[in-house]
Amino acid sequence: MAETLLLNASLSIKEISESVGYSSHSKFSSCFKKFKGIYPRDVRKLSEKSTHTLGCGRITL
Repeated sequence: MAETLLLNASLSIKEISESVGYSSHSKFSSCFKKFKGIYPRDVRKLSEKSTHTLGCGRITL
């Protein structure tokens, strides 16, 4: 769920961490990194770089 929310740029990482039950965004980031192998901010950065508009519409890689 958190990973999906990270792709929504209108929500801050703090808001996402609260919505999935963490009172501290730093604890959320640490746990996310432990289980996913990547920090939440980096998921967001990668999704911004790998979203392209092609002739067939918006494609997320």
